[in-house]
Amino acid sequence: MRKLDILVIHDPGPKDARGVEKRDTAVDEIIDALTAKGHNIEGFSVPGDVSAFVQGINERKPDLIFNLVESFGDNMHQDVNVAAVLELVGIPFTGCDVGGLFMAQDKVLTKKLLAFHGVKYPEFLTFAADHIETGGNVRFPLFVKPVRADASLGITTASLVQDFKSLIERVAYVHETFGGAALAEEYIDGREYYLSVIGHLEPQVLSIVELDFSGLPPDIIPVASYEAKWKVRTRAYKGTKSVIATNISDELRSRLKEAARAAYLALQLRDYGRVDVRVTDGGEVYVIEVNPNPYLARDSELAMAAAGSNIQYEDLLEAIVEMAWKRRRAERRKMQAAVAASSGAAEKDKEKAEKAERAEKAEKAERAEKADRADKADRADKGDKGEKKNGDKVPEKHAERHAEKPVHAEKPAAERARPAADKPAEKPAEKPVEKPAEKDS
Repeated sequence: MRKLDILVIHDPGPKDARGVEKRDTAVDEIIDALTAKGHNIEGFSVPGDVSAFVQGINERKPDLIFNLVESFGDNMHQDVNVAAVLELVGIPFTGCDVGGLFMAQDKVLTKKLLAFHGVKYPEFLTFAADHIETGGNVRFPLFVKPVRADASLGITTASLVQDFKSLIERVAYVHETFGGAALAEEYIDGREYYLSVIGHLEPQVLSIVELDFSGLPPDIIPVASYEAKWKVRTRAYKGTKSVIATNISDELRSRLKEAARAAYLALQLRDYGRVDVRVTDGGEVYVIEVNPNPYLARDSELAMAAAGSNIQYEDLLEAIVEMAWKRRRAERRKMQAAVAASSGAAEKDKEKAEKAERAEKAEKAERAEKADRADKADRADKGDKGEKKNGDKVPEKHAERHAEKPVHAEKPAAERARPAADKPAEKPAEKPVEKPAEKDS
């Protein structure tokens, strides 16, 4: 693919004593990998102000944005709105769009979508501030976590509750700490797998990664808690490791990949994502999390899964960039086709209108011609009837036509042409008075 000007946007990192920001190592690893692929790369720490954010993008004028943002300002739920701004700016970007991020962020909505698509998940209860919603018949032990949170926020050993009293206490903790609803779902005891997926409408499931909890002490529950993921000095972190799953049957491998693919499509993820599942001792597969835009560091589970599928880290990032770039070109072609179709339709409409106008004019002309012929015929008919009614008298307007055919030779033509009604009544001719004959005297 062509070499692009790529802007890698990311969350601001903590600042040291000198006020210098220390960004996540994944940002530098991604920048280095894409630079090695020949692209022009720049990092951009997203400010907590929309105007400054948009201005920063417009000033840099990138071809494409590599989106690593997981929050905006102090709000960890605003990654959805960051994607919305990118869509409005009109620059193509990697990862999920607004719809996929919104649906995956709400764990209850996620479960409802999974249910619609026939994907199995743990039964659950939702505790909002003013109501409780049930998603099935739940049984203790339950696992309590925030409805809207990722990166294992709010997940600790205390999240696993065994009775109603501890359930209410943990729900209250989630409400007070995270300010939103709490999700209590059945705890699925079993092996945990991460299934990394790349693509969009025809997603590819990469090699399966298993979370190995064998190094955990007995007092720590085998879950991917916040400590196990991010706190490197804790026992949970040191006792948990991710490995390529090997001790797994082909049949289970197939079912795991099918569940991951179905969940990925149900949540409308794109480019890359990760589906977390648990498998019981009886072989039942439960989807417990669907993660859009998962962590992309070189040592992340997604990069590990790609390596297990013979995809090197640089090639993985290049593939993500290429998917976003092809989508942009496809959208542009779609827009051009729509414009062309609209233009063609407008031209056809214009031709139809002109044709209809010509037909209307022809119809009007035909009606006028018929009316004129009818009028002439009517006048001619009236003229004939007038001549018959007036007998020998010819109307004055036809005098010239009848001038050569006098009816009364003994009368002047002008007098003959005058209508009878206009003539003064003629006095009867006076007879000469005869004088009596004189007698001879």
